[in-house]
Amino acid sequence: MKTNYYISVIIFFLLGSCSSITKNRTIKGNLNDAIENAILDLLNSNTFKNEQVFIVHAKSINNEIYGVNIIGVDNKLLPNSNNKVGTNHPYFPTKYIIKKDKLFYWYDANEFITKKLIHTLAKYNQIDSLNVKEFIGIPKTSGLIDDSKKGIDYYFCKNNLVKYKKVITNKAMGWYKPPRLKCRKN
Repeated sequence: MKTNYYISVIIFFLLGSCSSITKNRTIKGNLNDAIENAILDLLNSNTFKNEQVFIVHAKSINNEIYGVNIIGVDNKLLPNSNNKVGTNHPYFPTKYIIKKDKLFYWYDANEFITKKLIHTLAKYNQIDSLNVKEFIGIPKTSGLIDDSKKGIDYYFCKNNLVKYKKVITNKAMGWYKPPRLKCRKN
């Protein structure tokens, strides 16, 4: 009898925690909402639990699907004279989110570099200080990409951001056949 009770309690808590995760996700929204849903999914899984800082790349795949890639960061950002507060340059992030003490950052063409963003990147030791005032040179470790490192690619239905599939891979989005999603309204 006690065994059934404990099993019931465990199932209750598991179902309750799963539904709260789903409640926090946005159903309708834009690319930034898809990014936030992807971050919530990553944080609620055991994937990449030892990583502290992540870079996010997101794009519209087609009329029905958003693509969001999240990967742990190995290298620091290399700011140059184009990357100043109030500017916007595709090779430097303009948005970020901190969740569960983990930093996620990405470039958003509609946003600009802020003092708060620079302060946050510095707090997480993500800015290469050699390049802050002027371009001096690229340190030997910067710019190196570990092709074996895996990230997570998320594919979201634009009409229902709770409907998605994810792929853990070391291949860039667009270099493999993406999973099929049935996004059309029935």
